Amino acid sequence: MSRTGRGRFRRWGARVLLLGFFCLAGWLAWRQARTVDWSEVLATLRDYRATTLVLAFALTAASYGIYGCFDVLSCRYVGARVSSPRAVLVGAVSYAFNLNIGSIVGGAGFRLRLYSRLGVEQGKIAAMIAFSIATNWIGYLLVAGAVFAVGGVVFPDGWKAGDGAMRVIGAVMATVPLGYVALCRYSPRRELSFRGRTFRLPSAGMALRQLLLGGSNWLVIAAVVFVLLGQQASYATALAVVCVASIAGAVAHIPGGLGVIEGVFVAMLGWSLGTGAILAAVLAYRAVYYLVPLAVAGVSFLLLELVARRAAPARAAATGARTTPRSGGRPGPGRAR
Repeated sequence: MSRTGRGRFRRWGARVLLLGFFCLAGWLAWRQARTVDWSEVLATLRDYRATTLVLAFALTAASYGIYGCFDVLSCRYVGARVSSPRAVLVGAVSYAFNLNIGSIVGGAGFRLRLYSRLGVEQGKIAAMIAFSIATNWIGYLLVAGAVFAVGGVVFPDGWKAGDGAMRVIGAVMATVPLGYVALCRYSPRRELSFRGRTFRLPSAGMALRQLLLGGSNWLVIAAVVFVLLGQQASYATALAVVCVASIAGAVAHIPGGLGVIEGVFVAMLGWSLGTGAILAAVLAYRAVYYLVPLAVAGVSFLLLELVARRAAPARAAATGARTTPRSGGRPGPGRAR
């Protein structure tokens, strides 16, 4: 096959893969939407006061903004030349798809697509995805560990493992992210190998920023739930429920944690607040934190694609200018004389 033929084959292959990716993402989003009783969601939202919903949406926007900052930090980690506003938008869009249709297509697939369009190499994108995942989970371990270590969270009788055991588990969880920061500060080896892959340790300052961003996001998510519960449960209880529901949804590998999140909320709060009230709050939480951001992310993704498509010719021209050697004239500063 000639070089022209191979190039044409690669272009068509890339287009087929892209079409398959969008079809898969669309099917997953459609399947997620079909499982929602929209009339019940709207009825639940109508029962809330406007001020409550405004506050919940404001906290949701703050959470997505914080998550978008994960990508700002990850761009600095790999040295990707992406503006901070663009990185925040890409991170927030990917987060919405991640929550609703799963991490492989949502969190990884959309990041790969969007950052590739911005000229970031695939190796760097993979490192950015791993860095953002680490940021999220070290923040989770610190927050969830602190909640359980401090104690005072009331669980149903069937869930009790003993206050002492819960405190020990929480202390161990909180120790892991602190150990990560210490490793980044004091380890003489700046690279670690795991299952054949090498990871470069960030600086201690960057690791602390990871911890701050990751922990802050979980605290804000809990604030959304706390507001939608009408403050009938303590903030610490809302935070504990969010932590348990999130890890249960991640382990179940169900897009959107559908059914898993609801089950955890009812099991942990239904006995004290009533099943009906909890289900109403969960429906509101799913609408405010999952579904509305998904709609906004869909529009934002199309806008990002349009901007990237228009900027592609200029970027290609700039790349060609950098790689094409000069001919004639005086030699440049980097050329042999």
